[in-house]
Amino acid sequence: MPEDSTAKYNWNRKEVIKTMFQITLRAARVNVGLTRKEAAIKFNIHHETLTRYEYDSKNVPRSFFDQIESVYGIPTEHIYFGNEVEYAKAMTEQIFKEVKAMT
Repeated sequence: MPEDSTAKYNWNRKEVIKTMFQITLRAARVNVGLTRKEAAIKFNIHHETLTRYEYDSKNVPRSFFDQIESVYGIPTEHIYFGNEVEYAKAMTEQIFKEVKAMT
């Protein structure tokens, strides 16, 4: 049986489907038209700190988490919290699977 491409990310199909309806912190920021420095000012953090959160958001502080909805205008359940690179890889692999299944 072929290895499930999401297995190396410890994700099951249900988690992948849920995640397909989420966006990254970076995407949320870009969607509202803010630069990293502008968003960092709104969060009252340094822009390099925001860069780290955007790259890997699985351990953002509660104070930051609580401000996301008001700054970005999107509920936190629609934000993916985790490593941005792993998210992109898993989503790309899932899309290829879905396209292959359709053909």
